[in-house]
Amino acid sequence: MSLITIEGFFFFQIIPSKHENFFDKGNIGSGKTTLCKKLEENYGYKVFYEPTSINPFLGNFCEDPKKYAFRMQIWLLKYRYKTYIEALLSIRKNGTKRVILDRSIFSDSAFAKLNTMEGN
Repeated sequence: MSLITIEGFFFFQIIPSKHENFFDKGNIGSGKTTLCKKLEENYGYKVFYEPTSINPFLGNFCEDPKKYAFRMQIWLLKYRYKTYIEALLSIRKNGTKRVILDRSIFSDSAFAKLNTMEGN
């Protein structure tokens, strides 16, 4: 395991391999995108960012989570699956060795559970 520190962030690489692929997980506003930008700038990672600017449900979800949580989650699952495939293709076709997904389809279950617990 190796540890990378970047301006106050601690980032662990747990599984050494010839490819360095990571999923960045954390709550909204926890600094995931900032960390990804730092890894991109300092270490040359190819980052696949969360689509906050094109998410058609994000604003509505913030206003009325009970009404829009399920719709937004389905949209995010579709988008994150597509992004995951794009990352895999980048590795396979372009030989990209360092990839980070700002959000991952593999972390969506935590978001879905939180929404369920909050009654959304």
